Amino acid sequence: MTLSSFQKDILLVLFFIAFVLCISLLFAYLLVGSLFGVFGDPSARDQDLSAYKLPENVPLNLPLEDAPAFDSILENQIVLVDGKQGGQYQYFVKFAPKNPGFLLVKAYEITSGDSLSMWRINETPTVISQNPELDVYSGEFTIYENDWDEFFGARIELWFDPENGSPIRVAEDNFQVEGWMR
Repeated sequence: MTLSSFQKDILLVLFFIAFVLCISLLFAYLLVGSLFGVFGDPSARDQDLSAYKLPENVPLNLPLEDAPAFDSILENQIVLVDGKQGGQYQYFVKFAPKNPGFLLVKAYEITSGDSLSMWRINETPTVISQNPELDVYSGEFTIYENDWDEFFGARIELWFDPENGSPIRVAEDNFQVEGWMR
């Protein structure tokens, strides 16, 4: 079957339209992705912290292997426990909030002060709801930077964000941590 000149022109126009549409979709994908962080600043994402070493002359706590006895936790002391895999952690803190609110985690690499996993660390904050009182509260978080068995120093902070008022730092301490390997 041979195509007439008119049919060839129609096919050429259709291919051109398809090409322009594909380029437009690619441009839109890149634009929207950069706006919503899909391709965002790598400093806000998983950084390669393999250049970081365990700091010298900075005392670091090691995460516990098992959950502590609640009566062994001091008020406003953060206790960190290794999770199911490297880079996953559970925290415990004895705290007396005055209002309902949320416990939030902040983590920083010790030598540089870089924020760790801030884009995902509080996906599931600990909710302190009705009748807040002195109690042991716990939650989980993951450090995404680095890989298993590549340890570095991190300052872990717990903040209480009350429903009414400004956030306050509840506890902080330095720990030896590792990243979660995907």
